[in-house]
Amino acid sequence: MYLKDYVGAMNSKTIIKKYFDGWVRDDKDKVRFYLADGLKFRSPEENYDSADSFIEACWKHAEKMPRFDVIHEVYDNDGGYVVYSTGGFVSGELLKIRNGKIYEIYVTFHPTH
Repeated sequence: MYLKDYVGAMNSKTIIKKYFDGWVRDDKDKVRFYLADGLKFRSPEENYDSADSFIEACWKHAEKMPRFDVIHEVYDNDGGYVVYSTGGFVSGELLKIRNGKIYEIYVTFHPTH
């Protein structure tokens, strides 16, 4: 598993990096582990109100993400904002964390333009 007892002691940066690592490694269980059940996901194209609906709809994109090249990142105690490239596409994600789980994700496309 992913050390459930340790999650409370992890900082926002660690949780977010482990979450992104799950996408790169095509590890759906790891990605899901770091998401709160009632995840609120918002992007210009899609919105989801649970972790399960988000995973079900978006997991097909995992194969397109062999890596995350971080362009910019900022963290605080409650989450972080990460701008990254997955090849030719740049996205920004604001991720909010509560009780060791990501409970809100807001995505922007091409935030560097």
